[in-house]
Amino acid sequence: MRCDHSEPEQNAETVGREAAAFALEIGAVRLSPEDPFTWASGYRMPIYNDNRLLMRYPRGRALVRAGFLGHSGLGEAGDIQGVAGTASAGIAPAAVLAEALGTDFYYVRSSVKGHGLARKIEGLSREEGLLAKPLAGRRILLVEDLISTGGSAVAAAEALLEAGADLVGCGAIFSYGFDEAPRAFSRLATPCPLWTIFDLECLLGVAAEQGGLSQEDMETIRRWRQDPFGWGEGR
Repeated sequence: MRCDHSEPEQNAETVGREAAAFALEIGAVRLSPEDPFTWASGYRMPIYNDNRLLMRYPRGRALVRAGFLGHSGLGEAGDIQGVAGTASAGIAPAAVLAEALGTDFYYVRSSVKGHGLARKIEGLSREEGLLAKPLAGRRILLVEDLISTGGSAVAAAEALLEAGADLVGCGAIFSYGFDEAPRAFSRLATPCPLWTIFDLECLLGVAAEQGGLSQEDMETIRRWRQDPFGWGEGR
């Protein structure tokens, strides 16, 4: 297993391909159209993703950091005054990016905490926690580890907007490319550009180059992407 500490090049497309290759190498993404995985939802799917494994290794963290820093969506955001990760898998990549940018870090819970200060956004000071709009005027980038239907990321975006944040976008490590995700983001009251370090098409291309995926397998996975929740029926 290659777990070197070298920094990848900063070109976003190059880093995306390197991230996809490394994710396949360490099993952070697994493709199995003939023997599908059962997701937590109970649906049978030909792909499984665990970006927490990607964040385990120095090489993985370096690729994630370079992928975010080199992405045009981040460059267009201007001065970012905070990075907010989704709980819980988005926390690690958000913290890595916030450190690289030298800016504040927050994370957004899936629901309001039921004890203590009963917050949904963590990282606020005591004084900020008393304000109706604690992030008013602050340019915040949302970071998610994985985009599927976009539901959890959109919920986090809504929480940041309610807190007054100027939401400059949402960056994620990986996306399945479901049509529902951009539709979900389009329903936000304020536009929030969505982009990823690598996506399913990039992943399939890298897997095919490595010889681990036949053309038939690629077409099977593309059919799954068109109807992910109907694809596994009868399997």
